[in-house]
Amino acid sequence: MWIVDLVSQPLNWRIYQGLFKGQCLEEEMAFANYYHLENTNRVLHLFCYIATFSLLSAQIGDYLGIIGSCLWYAFFFLVYSKISIAITIFYLGTAHLIKPLLSNVFPIYFFPLAVLMFQVFQFLGHYYIEKKFPAFRVFEATVITPITIALTLLNEIVPFQRELVKEILKYTELWKSKLEAQQ
Repeated sequence: MWIVDLVSQPLNWRIYQGLFKGQCLEEEMAFANYYHLENTNRVLHLFCYIATFSLLSAQIGDYLGIIGSCLWYAFFFLVYSKISIAITIFYLGTAHLIKPLLSNVFPIYFFPLAVLMFQVFQFLGHYYIEKKFPAFRVFEATVITPITIALTLLNEIVPFQRELVKEILKYTELWKSKLEAQQ
């Protein structure tokens, strides 16, 4: 199972090439970046990712208690920190801060509808803002895209991991020319 490998193996992205569109992590992140070029759509996605993670964290905490919450956060940290520790801390911190607010706004029986609502918002962001349909791949949607969006958006405010972002932008232009030539 790729998640077990991702958590247990050192960072060797070649073993995940079946899950990738690109040949390396930077090219995969560029593929995700191509579908999220508009800052409005990036902010919308960022909010939806944080809100969904917060709601999942609250539900896991309610059902599985402190041990379940610790395992959830540890799993998230192990998977995301292999790409960017700063982005991992950003997601974990922000999601933890807004978790009480979202738990009060969306009671437990409303949770599935809230998660669906956030997914619909993201789809509408693609359709109306980007004018592109999203690429529906689990690995990309759960790991690569959230990190890519936060990394590229937050890099405009506070530059960090500059070399990675430069590579992502370089590969984004290649994906742009390749994908738009196919249309």
